[in-house]
Amino acid sequence: VSLSVEQKPVGAVPSQSAVLALAGGPGQAALPFASQLAKAIAPALTSRDLLVFDQRGTGTSAPLSCPIFNNFRTLEEATESTFGALVELCALQIGPARGSFTTKESVEDIEAIRHAAGYKKLVLYGTSYGTKVALEYAERYPQHVEALVLDSVVLSSGPEPFDIAKFQAMGPALEELCSNRACAGITSSPLVDMARLIAQLRRHELRGSAYDGSGHRHTVSIGEFNLLLILDAGDLNPALRALLPAAVRSALRHDPGPLLRLSLLAEGLIPNVPKSVPSAEAERTAREEENNALFFATTCEETPFPWRRTASALTRNEEALGALGAIPSLDFYPFDATSALHAGTIPSCENWPDASAPPSASSPLPDVPTLLLSGAQDLRTPTANARSVAAQIDRKSTRLNSS
Repeated sequence: VSLSVEQKPVGAVPSQSAVLALAGGPGQAALPFASQLAKAIAPALTSRDLLVFDQRGTGTSAPLSCPIFNNFRTLEEATESTFGALVELCALQIGPARGSFTTKESVEDIEAIRHAAGYKKLVLYGTSYGTKVALEYAERYPQHVEALVLDSVVLSSGPEPFDIAKFQAMGPALEELCSNRACAGITSSPLVDMARLIAQLRRHELRGSAYDGSGHRHTVSIGEFNLLLILDAGDLNPALRALLPAAVRSALRHDPGPLLRLSLLAEGLIPNVPKSVPSAEAERTAREEENNALFFATTCEETPFPWRRTASALTRNEEALGALGAIPSLDFYPFDATSALHAGTIPSCENWPDASAPPSASSPLPDVPTLLLSGAQDLRTPTANARSVAAQIDRKSTRLNSS
């Protein structure tokens, strides 16, 4: 596998250590964001070189490709019950090599880059999935880690398949929106409102019409799962999240319009910014930034799913349902276990034919200066993840910044 790497020297002579920046995903290329990464961590680069590379399978580092993921019509027509078969077809199109694109291989790639560049130590700066890669490197090569800067933490053991921490973070996130009487005159408890609306949606969906960003009218229906998608989309769109308590309250008052519009906004049918015609270079960069084939290859191979890796898809589903049934229903409040099952990657990966060994058990983290960054409104990588990592590292060298 050929890796695309960029090095930004701090001076004429290479520094003893370098900052190595890791993108998210899995599937996101880092090189398109090299200048942004350099700006974000500029103070750390006054005495250190910067290394940025596209992890294997992404960007220009031997990108993985599945022909089925280029068939946009088939993808648009896919349902939850049929999408898993498309993911399985992707696995077969990649072939046995699909087992060589996990975090473990990316960790070995980092060590190969460090060795080839001649650095004694690395400061690992990761965002989202990049934090998982950084943590696994720190566990495998602690002697080569100078410090860790982890933004939006994913545990080295991988995301919990039912996203329990995400559901438990919803209440505090919603309550924070209404802190300091920000929701005065609208609601006294957005979480209670959400639970009331979900109870109604379980009996019947909300239906109505709303207009997209081009002025076209759409017939929109919202069920419990759609409401969860709107809440998730708020991670990337703070305005959408801020509008949600009032929209939910309006729906309870038999005015579904605001919530229907938020649904279109979450789906991208109402633009957040003015549209512009993308250049050929912008389209190329967009294609390089995300790689769906790599996402599923890494996710399906190494997520700690509640099933035997050798089991059939039907048996995997049964074992997942058994594991889900053992979790207290209140862990998913205001949603339920069914929402947790369908919102995660379990339906997509049930058919995936594993081609690698199970991930190794986690090892102790090095006692090095560590900065953990987490946002209270982040449901994808909740603050509970950062606190878990902080507990594994000596408190004297760890700082958790949560906002």
